Amino acid sequence: MNIEFNRIYNMNCLEGMKYIPDNSIDLLLTDPPYMISQKNKRINRKNMRTEAYRREMDINLDFGEWDHFESEQEYEEFTKKWMTLTYNKLKNGGWFMVFFDKNKICLLEKIAKELGITSKTIFVWAKTNPTPHFRRMNFVSATEFIWMGVKGNTHMKNYQRQTEMYNYMLYPNKSTYGETGHPTEKPIEILKRIIKPTTVENDVVLDPFMGSGSTAIASIQLNRRFIGFEINKEYYNMAMQRVSKAISQTKLLYEVIEK
Repeated sequence: MNIEFNRIYNMNCLEGMKYIPDNSIDLLLTDPPYMISQKNKRINRKNMRTEAYRREMDINLDFGEWDHFESEQEYEEFTKKWMTLTYNKLKNGGWFMVFFDKNKICLLEKIAKELGITSKTIFVWAKTNPTPHFRRMNFVSATEFIWMGVKGNTHMKNYQRQTEMYNYMLYPNKSTYGETGHPTEKPIEILKRIIKPTTVENDVVLDPFMGSGSTAIASIQLNRRFIGFEINKEYYNMAMQRVSKAISQTKLLYEVIEK
């Protein structure tokens, strides 16, 4: 099987990544399963006491079968498998950027250390419109974390201005930017923010858990190449529709510039 650039494959990444040549990827950027789903659980917002919180749609706390694991050991083994595969595919100096559950960052650190990945920082996405904490028993969860490490210990390829290199970004949640029905769709602007300094044009970005295609869109807009895998057929179709649209828009833009 030949793996081509600028394509998303509807298959298990643990199988598909075997066909990518070792030391050929410039950046690993992905949002893997977190093992945080609460099976069949929803929050009903139709009858909230506070009018501002009421919504017709429930909040679904079960993201799907892809986030279900029988045990923590099974999840750890799964995480180690995909991290080992991506490590082998990355070039020396290639970066790992992984959205991850705050309670499991230590697992990433452990596996990274075993593989020889140098831990660099945790990038914080601070949400400007987080979901309210309805039960009022904790602080509002307004952040997500992107763990960052590098294979080897080299300088960034495309370091930006200091103000563009802060390890946080303020940006709203999906209710503002969302384009698809994917439950964990990530904002393209945040992905672009972290792709840009670690790659240059025509570098290759790998996303083994492509979801609705946001990594591919960000790569297209920055003139980077990408390879993606998505096992879920529904999400794969979402991603393909978005990618086709993004490529058409990019071609049209270049045609306008050339004229």
